[in-house]
Formats: sequence, C-alpha cells, structure tokens
Amino acid sequence: MVSTYVNGEDKTRQISDWSIYWSDKYETLRLTCYYPSKKTHTRPLSDCRVFPTRELGEMLLTKPGSTIVTSIAKATTYGERYAVVHYPDADKPYVYKMEGIGFTAPTAMKDAPVFHYFLAVANTRQDRAASKTDREIAANIVRQLEKLPAVADTALQAYCTGRNGTLAPDQELIYPFGLNESQLEAVE
Repeated sequence: MVSTYVNGEDKTRQISDWSIYWSDKYETLRLTCYYPSKKTHTRPLSDCRVFPTRELGEMLLTKPGSTIVTSIAKATTYGERYAVVHYPDADKPYVYKMEGIGFTAPTAMKDAPVFHYFLAVANTRQDRAASKTDREIAANIVRQLEKLPAVADTALQAYCTGRNGTLAPDQELIYPFGLNESQLEAVE
C-alpha cells in the first residue's frame, strides 16, 4: 500500500490518485494529488512524502523490449509507481513510470584484467597516433570504452570474465566479423 503525505498531513485515504512530474516552470519535481471530487492539488515533491520510497545508487536503466542499457547516477522510486532518475552530467532529473523501466546492477566487468588490457591498447593507440584524425578516432574509442555500461548477459561480459552464458534455443548467434555461406553452415 502506498501512503501519501502533503505538508506532513496524511492524504492517503482522501485522494483517488497521484502523479509525479518535473516542472520546467518551477524547476522542481511536483506531486499532484487527485481527489474524487475531481479537484487536484499540486505541491513541490520536497513538501511531500510518498511511502514506500527507495533510493538506488549507480545502476543501469533498462526498458522492456529494448536492448539499450543506460548508466544512471542515482534514482528514487516512489510507491513502486514512479522513478526519478538522475543521469550523470544531466542538469535535471527525469521521471519515469516504473512499468516502463527496470533497474539492474552493473557488473564488475570493467575491473577484469581483459577489459583493462582493451583500455590500455586503446590509450596506447591514442598516444601513438600519427595524425590528428587518427588521434581523434582513437580518443573516441577510449571514450566509448569508458562509457560502456557493464551489463550482464553480454558477449563482452562473458569474454572479460571468462564465464559463458547459455544460449537460449530461440536466440540468434552473433557473427561480429562477418562470414560467408560455408562458414555459416559450419557454425550452425
């Protein structure tokens, strides 16, 4: 059960619904309470309390049906209904409905010696680049490696940690370097 307090007063039984959003006008998070009489009351979220509230540190944000994983600095969930997400280097938080997102902890993949080796090679390529263009390309690779989210169940995670997962029967194989028809037949 979710409990909602506004200015210290318990409004849980009086309201029919509630929502959280970011207000560009006030540059703050806002809580709107909806009453059965169709009236609404909006206050800064800082003046309100929603229970249960959960604080999450550095995590990875996922969305159902998507393979994109995004690193976040922190998140606060309210009533397991909304999540206020803070991205690294972002000026304002973003509000998501919990049904549209998930959180997972990053793995220790970036602490593995193999990942450190990849990073060292990329840095060496950057340091030894012969031209400005080559240096910019190498610097981009270093940035990409540093920003790469440490996600479980990826080929890179398996490679860096030496732990292979099990391929589900309906999953397709990945061919990162391309292959011809006879090589495809041999692998299948």
